[in-house]
Amino acid sequence: MMKSIKKKMMVLAVIFSVVIAIPVMGLSADYPSKPVKIIIPWGVGGGTDMLVRSMMSFMPSYFPRPMVVINKPGGGGTIGTTFALNAKPDGYTICINGWGPFVTQPSLKKLQYSEKDYIPVIQLSNIPRILSAYPTMPYNNMKEFMAYAKANPGKVKAGVAAVGTTGHLAMVQLEQDFGVEFTQIPQGGGGPQKVALLGGHVDAAPLVASEAGPFIKSKQLKALGIMDSKRMADLPDIPTLAEQGYPIESYVAFHVAVPTGTPPDRIKVIHDAFRKVLDDKGFQKIAKKLNIRIDYEDGEQSRAKLEKFRKLYADIVKELGIEKK
Repeated sequence: MMKSIKKKMMVLAVIFSVVIAIPVMGLSADYPSKPVKIIIPWGVGGGTDMLVRSMMSFMPSYFPRPMVVINKPGGGGTIGTTFALNAKPDGYTICINGWGPFVTQPSLKKLQYSEKDYIPVIQLSNIPRILSAYPTMPYNNMKEFMAYAKANPGKVKAGVAAVGTTGHLAMVQLEQDFGVEFTQIPQGGGGPQKVALLGGHVDAAPLVASEAGPFIKSKQLKALGIMDSKRMADLPDIPTLAEQGYPIESYVAFHVAVPTGTPPDRIKVIHDAFRKVLDDKGFQKIAKKLNIRIDYEDGEQSRAKLEKFRKLYADIVKELGIEKK
């Protein structure tokens, strides 16, 4: 009799556990049931747009519904970011962004969002800057560059894309941490910054590696150092700034984020789909042709990196007196 009762209780326990599990399983099983919007807060043809659209040709193999790319440029990326983060947190609106709206803009202007309003899902790409110099400059590495800058305060003309950009703030960090002084000259964008250095109108500039690389290889520019914690595979002979005693990092990184409150199981579905595209050999070939540096980090790693640089740049912006009023 006791054995029969125990057996029935075990059966009931199994049935009960299955019933309890059904809603949990159903939550991820019914997602996605419709197309997912990807908000890019930049214009068509930019770095973020190029990365995302190249990924989308592979996404149907790993995500069961269409992903619809929507460009919402303006406000240094903050208009589209605000739109995406104000969306319903149900996994049907994704924001894919560069660093500006997450790590610098929050210190430079009043925004309708903060770091509490989004969840980093995955880092897709991370392109470091290369501190590059005009070929006739009398320095060939960071030690020589910094010695020259120290002996000649303000003489080095450093071209930066714009005030408050990550490249500009990294150059300020060099000044503050190592007691040198540059004359920083905003160029009105990354393109004009590159042209100014190639023309010798500025002496040095923290160029994005994908733009600087070809000119370094052709000897039209010389590399002083990679602004990353590790060397680049396609430019292995260029040491990092850290290797040379100047641990300054500066990147153009691209992250997927969703509004806070998005269910964890849906975040996992999004993460896994993008991770599979990054691992796809076909996409990797295209990325190489487009000079897209694939650099995966999970959500927690992404959050830690974004937070680290958001705080770093907030302090620099405050010291410069250009913080939001």
